[in-house]
Amino acid sequence: MRLLGFLMMAVFAAAFSVAAQAEDPLFEKHPVNRGAFYKAGDGAFKDIAKQEGTLPMPGRKTALQYRATFSRSAPNMPVIVWSHGAFGSHNAYNPLAEYWASHGYLVLQPTHSDSMREGTAPNVKNPLAFKDWAQRPREVSYLIDQLENLETLIPALKGRVDRHLVGIGGHSFGAHTTMLLAGAQTKRLLRRGERDDFLEKRAKAFVMVSPQGTGKQLDQDAIAAMTGPFLMITGTNDDSVPNDKDYKWRLEGWNFAAAAPDRYLLLIHGAHHGFGGISGTVRFPGAGPADADTLEAVRSAALAMFDAQLRGDVIAANWLKNSHIARATPDGAQFMLLSK
Repeated sequence: MRLLGFLMMAVFAAAFSVAAQAEDPLFEKHPVNRGAFYKAGDGAFKDIAKQEGTLPMPGRKTALQYRATFSRSAPNMPVIVWSHGAFGSHNAYNPLAEYWASHGYLVLQPTHSDSMREGTAPNVKNPLAFKDWAQRPREVSYLIDQLENLETLIPALKGRVDRHLVGIGGHSFGAHTTMLLAGAQTKRLLRRGERDDFLEKRAKAFVMVSPQGTGKQLDQDAIAAMTGPFLMITGTNDDSVPNDKDYKWRLEGWNFAAAAPDRYLLLIHGAHHGFGGISGTVRFPGAGPADADTLEAVRSAALAMFDAQLRGDVIAANWLKNSHIARATPDGAQFMLLSK
């Protein structure tokens, strides 16, 4: 146990060391060699289709809106369910959904009950804007429940979806949702000692872009309860507008997670909360500028995680374990991939 603790402290120290270097005004940004990324660029499937729909959901006032993005010819498609950030909808994150679909995945995006499409006013400083945090993971799980039904509702999917290979991911508030589905057990504020559990056992991999740090309900024990393989992604400019905290708060999700195989953190120098434009044309407070390299790093690293865990791809697993992305710049400092 002492050795494990020492190794974990060394990993955390390395993360903060690189982050401190990244904040140095003398830090030199080098041209990025995308050859070090995992499968940079669109995949072999160019016939991308999108279909929107609604699903009546028990206990929900309105039907659950969703969008499916997929290739019309890819066989045996694994499934990625992607959870949007606060106030967003299924219409965003095209750069991610289309990229993963081109690599042979079915990407499902629910519109959560806190979306502006559902009438929520976009005010991140209003705590009531986040009141539906517990509904979000239920909506993701419900979409997974409906996979067989979706093959009937969307005939183009019939017989081409591998419903047993499911990954879950999300950005910002969607990362919080993903953490819950990965097993983070939130405290019940009105019931001392009791916790909520949203673990989605059917999912084999989780990707959290801009994960959450600790708070009133998500404490260290909650984060430590996460199970299964995951990839967390944050950047040195990934500040939290609602609570005025910097990216070090987001690193708490990584620091307090238990050590286990196939758990990774991608720390990107200079990346803002929008990660170069992963949500598409949508702009929001703290999003930062467009940056094609950051966008490519995020979506390709996530693909490596899904390929490794859902498809059993050895090349993807080795890419993650050997931190190949660090080779994208000569000094290895812009993209740092750590493992637990």
